[in-house]
Amino acid sequence: NDYQFSALFNVEKKNLIDVVELRQVFRDLDINYIDWFKSDTQGTDLRLFKSLESHIQDKTIFVELEPGFIDAYKGEDKISDVLNYIDKTGTFFLLNFRVKGPLRMPNEIFQTIFRSKFSKKIAINGFKYVPGWAEIAYMNKLKIESDSPREFVLAWLFSTLKRHHEIAYMYAYRGSQIFPNEPFFKNLTKYSERQLNLDLFSSGTVMRILKKYSLGNFF
Repeated sequence: NDYQFSALFNVEKKNLIDVVELRQVFRDLDINYIDWFKSDTQGTDLRLFKSLESHIQDKTIFVELEPGFIDAYKGEDKISDVLNYIDKTGTFFLLNFRVKGPLRMPNEIFQTIFRSKFSKKIAINGFKYVPGWAEIAYMNKLKIESDSPREFVLAWLFSTLKRHHEIAYMYAYRGSQIFPNEPFFKNLTKYSERQLNLDLFSSGTVMRILKKYSLGNFF
């Protein structure tokens, strides 16, 4: 009730549905690995990932979860739970942590202050929010011995898609060291190197530099 979006949580009706555990689905379909695990299930992301067989968790290359800081849902998996669990596995490193959240103002007061649709829209989209949840992404360190270069190629691809070319480069470089007879790793490292040099003068890089330093301090 302390947040503007509290009306979204008003219960309109309740239904009971039949469900099956994710672990059982994987057994029934004879699936023994995941490349990219993405979950946004309103407070149950971590328990879904934990429900997988341990060897499937360890081989997952990319993991995206959206846990919360606040109690938006009863008994939800919190950000601290995710950080502690993933850290203890020793399998992943944190790639992205984007904090998002609601406007901390009771909805009834919000409606009183901002009466027009236009003012409501500006307030919701323009005012500063408090931390409510976070979009978290992890990459596998790929410390597990593998007879196939597949995981390194996919890790390079996923890193590239996320525009982390420095990380993509290292996956390709490590792949070339572990699998010296796979010449395509050289092409992957060259691509990442080109992208890194292009990014030196991209608008995004320039804006981050200007934000971090004043123009005078930088030069």
